[in-house]
Order: sequence, then C-alpha cells, then structure tokens
Amino acid sequence: MNIKKEKPLIFFGVVMIFIILSVVIPILLNEFILYGNSKIGTADSWLSFWGTWLGAIFGGFITIIGIYFTLESSNKQFEQSLKEQRESYESDRDLNLMPHIKAVIVYNKYADPENVIIFTNTKINGDEYTAINLELKNIGLGSATNLEVFVENQLGECQYYENIKHKIDLGVNEIVIIQLSFYGDKIDTYSIKIKYNDLIGKNIYIQEGKLINRNNGFNLVIESTIKEKNSKEF
Repeated sequence: MNIKKEKPLIFFGVVMIFIILSVVIPILLNEFILYGNSKIGTADSWLSFWGTWLGAIFGGFITIIGIYFTLESSNKQFEQSLKEQRESYESDRDLNLMPHIKAVIVYNKYADPENVIIFTNTKINGDEYTAINLELKNIGLGSATNLEVFVENQLGECQYYENIKHKIDLGVNEIVIIQLSFYGDKIDTYSIKIKYNDLIGKNIYIQEGKLINRNNGFNLVIESTIKEKNSKEF
C-alpha cells in the first residue's frame, strides 16, 4: 500500500465519519438521554442547540482542513530540503571521488608486455606496423578503476584489450603506459576512447578523442569527457 496516495482518502474518510457522528449524536441524545425515548427540549431550544452545534462543527472542520494542508506543506518542504541536501552530499562525494585520466604520447618510456594493444586492419594485411606508447596518468581526486582503452579506425573496425590480460586500476597520480601497435593500416586517423569507473563504481567516465597519424608521428587530441551513471551497480 502506498501511504502517500492513501493518506488523502484516509483523511477525508475520517472527516466524513466526524460529520456523520456530529449529526447523529444530537438525535440520539434527544431520543434516549434521561427518559429513554421521550422527547426533551423545545423547538426553540433545539434550534439554538443546532445552530451552536453546527457552527462548532463547521469551525472544527475548517480547522482540521487547515491543519492537514499545513502539515502537508511542511512535509513537502522537509522532503524537498532533504532531497536537496542528499543531492548536494552526493555531488560533493562524486567530486571527491572523481578520477581524471591525462593521456599523452611518450617516446622515452615503454609499456609492460601485458599492456599491449595490437590493432590490425582486417582489410589490409602486412608486416609493417607503427607502435606508439600512450601514458595514462590519473590526475583526478579519486582512484580510477576498470580502465579500458578502445581504438577504432574510420571504417568502424575496433579492437580493444585483446592483448591486455586485466583491466587497470590507477590510484591518484599513478601512471600506466600502454603500447598501441598498428599493423598494415594506411588510414591516418583513429578514434580513441578511454573508459573507467570511480572508486565505488557509481559513475562511468568516458574520454573520447582522435589519434592522428602525421608524417612526423602520431598526435593525440582528447575532445570530450562524459560522465554516466553505472546502471549495473546502482
């Protein structure tokens, strides 16, 4: 049972019972008080009684309605205030836990063998390849977990983490170097996506950009960072 939906029905049911009893009780008093079923009181006295009685009932009814709607308004204000405080707390917590990956191409550092992504164009076979080392550093306020890297060429062919044995976790200021090897691919622009979670897994962060192959080597441009709720966890 939904208490919020049932509460107005319960309130108006109580009011109706109150009104019915307010009418029935004086009639019963006239019939049974003191003399069993004998009539007591004159018409004038009963008219005065009914005027006073109904006036009191009407005033009490208006008072009850006023109290009800005042309490309802106070409850809504309290719930709204509580919601805003909760959202503010969650926003502050998310900010304190927010990781951010800085990605740069490095030439004097090398990747661990387990952190190698080999990108092979399935339409062009060949032995020639270009390898670059990508340094990923967590410069955010919180740890990055389940870090993955996706690479896709302009033909929509995508290979990711086929040669990496585990997803990567990076604490604050920690670094990992990943080698990207491009075999037999003449296309000069690739899409890159770096995906990771915050420490508690509530939010997913996705950084998207381009790897551009120029004559003098690759350039990396990160174009956007998107935050999404992790529906699998929360």
